[in-house]
Amino acid sequence: MDTFDRICDIIRENMGFDEDVTFTEEMTFGEMELDSLDVVDCIMSIEDEFDIVIKDEELQTVSTLGELVEIVRAKTAM
Repeated sequence: MDTFDRICDIIRENMGFDEDVTFTEEMTFGEMELDSLDVVDCIMSIEDEFDIVIKDEELQTVSTLGELVEIVRAKTAM
């Protein structure tokens, strides 16, 4: 399973979405109907799953799922 799929699974699990809910890398958190607390909850789960730390400063410019995926990919490639 690639990084994008793993992150999508984390979001589905944390937010209670059905497994058949589809996400794209272009989707914004608003389009996924996630508020700021939902995003923080998902980020914490992503950090645990990938054993990484994502700094608040890194998230300030993130507006799409794809941008978040790229941060995770960069951190797991180190």
